[in-house]
Amino acid sequence: MDKFHEGDSQSCPTEQDLLNQELAIISSNRESCLQIVTGSESLKDLTEALLNGRLDQVLGSNEAKTLLSVKDIGQKLKESKLSAIVERLVQNYLGGSSQESRKQRQRSLFLVGVASLQLFIQNNWTGPNITFNILQCMTDADQDKETPQQVRDITLSELSLDDCNIYPLVAAPEFLLLAKCILVDSLKEIANCLTSTWWAVRCLWVWQQVLDERAPPIFDQIIPLIQKVSANDVLICKERHPDLCMTFHLECSHILQYYYNYKGSRDHLQSAEKFAGLKVSLTGALGKRTKFQHNNLAQLLLKVERESSESGVDGTHQEVVEQAREPIRGLPKDLALDDDTLLNAIKLQDPGEGHIPVLSSVEQAIVLAVGVERKKNSPKHELLAEEILAYVITVLAKPQTWCVHMAALMLRCQLEKDRRRTVERAMMQMQSLVDQWRDEACPVMDRLKLFYATNLPPKWAMEKLLASLFMTLGSVSAALEVYLRLHLWEDAVNCYRRLDKAEKAERVIHEQLAIKETPLMLCLLGDVTQDAQHYQRAWEVSGQRSARAMKSLGLLHINNKEYEKAIECLEKSIEKNYLQYSAWFLLGYAAIEVKKYNVAARAYQRCVTLEPDNAQAWNNLSSAFINLKDKQKAFRTLQEALKCNYENWRIWENFLLTSTDIGEFGEAIKAYNRLMELQEKYVDEEVLGILVKAISSDEAENVRDVYGTPAREYKKKLAELFGNLTSQVTNNAQIWSLYARLHGNGESNDLEANDKALQCLQKAHRLKVQSPDWIKDVATCKAVMEQSIQLAQVYVTCSSNKTNVGEAIQLLSSAKLMLKSTYTKCKQQQQEMKVFTPAWSDIDEPLSQMENILQTVTDRISQLKGQS
Repeated sequence: MDKFHEGDSQSCPTEQDLLNQELAIISSNRESCLQIVTGSESLKDLTEALLNGRLDQVLGSNEAKTLLSVKDIGQKLKESKLSAIVERLVQNYLGGSSQESRKQRQRSLFLVGVASLQLFIQNNWTGPNITFNILQCMTDADQDKETPQQVRDITLSELSLDDCNIYPLVAAPEFLLLAKCILVDSLKEIANCLTSTWWAVRCLWVWQQVLDERAPPIFDQIIPLIQKVSANDVLICKERHPDLCMTFHLECSHILQYYYNYKGSRDHLQSAEKFAGLKVSLTGALGKRTKFQHNNLAQLLLKVERESSESGVDGTHQEVVEQAREPIRGLPKDLALDDDTLLNAIKLQDPGEGHIPVLSSVEQAIVLAVGVERKKNSPKHELLAEEILAYVITVLAKPQTWCVHMAALMLRCQLEKDRRRTVERAMMQMQSLVDQWRDEACPVMDRLKLFYATNLPPKWAMEKLLASLFMTLGSVSAALEVYLRLHLWEDAVNCYRRLDKAEKAERVIHEQLAIKETPLMLCLLGDVTQDAQHYQRAWEVSGQRSARAMKSLGLLHINNKEYEKAIECLEKSIEKNYLQYSAWFLLGYAAIEVKKYNVAARAYQRCVTLEPDNAQAWNNLSSAFINLKDKQKAFRTLQEALKCNYENWRIWENFLLTSTDIGEFGEAIKAYNRLMELQEKYVDEEVLGILVKAISSDEAENVRDVYGTPAREYKKKLAELFGNLTSQVTNNAQIWSLYARLHGNGESNDLEANDKALQCLQKAHRLKVQSPDWIKDVATCKAVMEQSIQLAQVYVTCSSNKTNVGEAIQLLSSAKLMLKSTYTKCKQQQQEMKVFTPAWSDIDEPLSQMENILQTVTDRISQLKGQS
């Protein structure tokens, strides 16, 4: 952690003292600053209590009571909002005092705001719970028994935003509202505190995490504040405060990733890595993974290297090493894997290959964040879980802090829950993490260290993950019990559906509606009954602000194929909350169904902005562009779709067709080869015909691809494609005909190409006449006759190029035999059918041509025999 400069211990603190104290508070590092806490006695008491994790003492202090004291709170709550009451209290607290006294009070106000936020986090994230009521610091008088519930109800209402509802069982929401009123709404009043803007960011982010949807108003507030902190050269300075810089960038990375800004998130994460001087990459080493494994095989490991020349942390590295040697108190237990086959950890042939440098707690948080980012933004494949597990194992090897260790264990549970041999440990480990909330072994401030940099979920979200593990194991009833206890009604309804108890789900919803009619419960009732009137009622109850209601109604209209009505509803939903990926996706689908391709393109463009790794959205966007006649954009969007999902043959097929249309011949050939890997015996005769025509036509020198390259340049690659295709598909006459055309149809100056063309035409003709029905249809019969004439001509051409008379006679004899057989069958069929079907007269000309070339072949054979 940063080393803070010592100041004097007089009652008047220096600017550096105040800065050091703020840096210690924002980093939850009490040891570095307790010995230099200065200022007035009240400020010293507040600062020391905050740094020692005695948050209730801060809020129960005389300064807090002076700030928050109000008479007849119950009556005032009937007249105005709690936030308005706090705002007036803040103005009264700061007003009418001298400049020096105002500065002291501003700092006291700041400390009370920070303590309120930290106390809220302790009650909902880190534990243990503190039974401290905000009314204890607002009034000393006995309150009406209804007042605490009145305060809570008003607080929950104020913290809910339009369609974004706060979790109903959240603990001590009054402290979050108080923190918001001070750190966000009164930010200008505490601007003399250097870290006040950073704390405002943290407060908004915590607020967002207790809401059930992404809230655009919070997003719109938080982004400018992040930019303001980033521009603060005093605070974000890697030479003086390297750990703080890393912590800030980690926090920003998590926030931006949540709001779908993946590029911004990645940029902040890379900045954190750069400040840490770490180079993290996956590597391999020989080792054993199972108990009965005899041979050492390649195992996936994480390689962490320290680039000291790029880092500002060299001076603190020795301190990091010393801290790592100290015993860690109260950390969650890392449960061993008790499996009869898998080892608890990889046993390397050379243990030195798995060496990892000593990492500080913030560096461990960076490594974990890199793993999470990789999990979020990598295409899904079989080895992805193993890759992310390598990051987790590295962090768990040498635990440093409570939050980082908790986050790493939770991520491991998520990675292991879908694997048969590890799911049991995942469930037991998650239960252990949930129980940590009641464990008091780890001090409060140790729990809070790096809390904001690890993106740890609140306690009810962790219990929800535990319930999802129950679902994975098939214990739906156990999961249902958890969901009902946590008031997670949507998940509970899904459980009832899986248990085929829809009527029970409806009864539970009606019970909750009897208590209070809310948009969410009305929407859930609509989901169960598929009745549009419940969504309409939810829209009315919300004051036409419920994005969820309109989205659900839009989905119902889509299911009923009422796409115009669906578009209208989804547009309303998006107007209320533009951070809904599912609403944008549904809008795009409905728009395509009614051929509103501009609307579809806009919707899917928003989808891929919010979820850049969603292959389906990219694919659908390309479909919209194709219908808008913008195939270049369609081609580029399909490239993005393939980056997200390389295994989807339908996306590859769309890519093949689009590439062919715009003249991307190289990409088209590549796509066809990939399709043959994904779909055995894949055939698209139309695409192959276009490629062959472009590459082998007489004007091929003039035909160019989209980059201006002559099409003939792709002949070798296309020939390789046909070679692979004909090895898989041997019974398609059209493919053999196209293959022959690619080789010049026996008309080129290349003797070898002519021979190959002859072989292809032979196979094509043989496949054509193998079918017993070819002779029954006039058109088919005429096509076979024309193919026979073409094949005979190639026989004659190839025979004329043979120096060996015997080989030439053999070729011509094959031609004669083929012609006689075809001619006889066609002539006989014509004679039989001409009376009944005049159309058979159409083959008179092909029959005459066959007679002529048969005569030519016969004469040529006689001539060659005379020479021999």
